[in-house]
Amino acid sequence: MRFAVPPTAVLTNSNLGFINERYAPWGGNPNLTPGPRAYDNRVKDPLITRSDDWHFPTNKFPSLGWIGRVHRGTPWQTVYLKSGVISPREWLAWSGSAGTHPTNDWPLLEAFTTAANENAARGLLSVNQTNLAAWSAVLSGLSVLSNLTPATVVLNGQQPEFQEVFIQPDGPAGLTRYPQLRRIVEGINRTRLGEVTNNQQTIPVFNRLGRILATPELTVASPFLDPNHYVTDPVLERIPQQILSLLREDDPRFVVYAFGQALREAPNSLYLQAGGFNRLCTNYQVTAEYAAKAVIRIEGTPLNPRAVIESYRELPAQ
Repeated sequence: MRFAVPPTAVLTNSNLGFINERYAPWGGNPNLTPGPRAYDNRVKDPLITRSDDWHFPTNKFPSLGWIGRVHRGTPWQTVYLKSGVISPREWLAWSGSAGTHPTNDWPLLEAFTTAANENAARGLLSVNQTNLAAWSAVLSGLSVLSNLTPATVVLNGQQPEFQEVFIQPDGPAGLTRYPQLRRIVEGINRTRLGEVTNNQQTIPVFNRLGRILATPELTVASPFLDPNHYVTDPVLERIPQQILSLLREDDPRFVVYAFGQALREAPNSLYLQAGGFNRLCTNYQVTAEYAAKAVIRIEGTPLNPRAVIESYRELPAQ
């Protein structure tokens, strides 16, 4: 039998009324020297110094991104929608559990949806879209909080003040008045290219919806925030909170090349000697050829998939 506290241990109340040594909110334990994780938003929500600092949602979530307001079960953290990635070794030393690494929250987004049915999800933007105009349709008009103006960098106690601004559409190249949207899209495309190295893929794609959260410009490197001033977790995750319901991962696709030939016996190709191989054809000649290309998309759930032919065309003679 194993005991959490051996029955022979002498119990005292010497630590009653004192702050536990494991207590480590934002800023660290007030009785200890601040460690390297005291202000690390990869392991704890910024500016959360007590449980009352959180404002957990109590009603139905208005969008998928609101899942980031739910406590994830590790100390001082809600569900992780930011881009910073702490190494597994550092996380294990901090939390004691490698399986609770914050980025393990990213696949959770695929388990929920705000779409009433599959048809309602057909207009969602693919996370692998590269065009600025398409992303402008998703990002333009979003309400974000900024601390870039002089009036907003002054701290009111520990909580910074922010100015609400709206993401403006991007103009033509060379005539851009509002470069923030372009910076976000360039960050998404740059992060997607990095997926080739990180995930050892053959093509640069986000293979999961949540992989787009690795883009710093969506959170910790937002063009609307000054990284030298601390901001709250809802402010950091404000853009993902609003756009995740508008995005989707790509459906699995594969390309089929079909090639066929019509054959007939070549002259003098029949074996006419006696025996078991009598009248065996030993050579053929091609009388016609046919080639086609089809792109097939797999829809539905893993337990009920269905194939949809997106395109089909006959290939010209080569």
